[in-house]
Amino acid sequence: MEMLLCYVVLAGLVFLLVRGPSAAEMSLLVIALGGIVFYAYTSPNIGAIYRYRWPFMLLLMLVALASWCRMRVRGGGGGA
Repeated sequence: MEMLLCYVVLAGLVFLLVRGPSAAEMSLLVIALGGIVFYAYTSPNIGAIYRYRWPFMLLLMLVALASWCRMRVRGGGGGA
């Protein structure tokens, strides 16, 4: 269930890439993706990869949520 929420949040990365990330956002993306790829290549245990990637997934989710919030403040999202 938590992965479904993560995927919805991570969809904000699409908005970020379309808008063009700032230097700070780009550095967080590089660090997070680099850490995830590093652990994916060095750990032979799938369960360990799932656990080890969470700190980096949280960085990605932080950037994605910031993108969602920025889109909402600028009037990109409808609703109330």
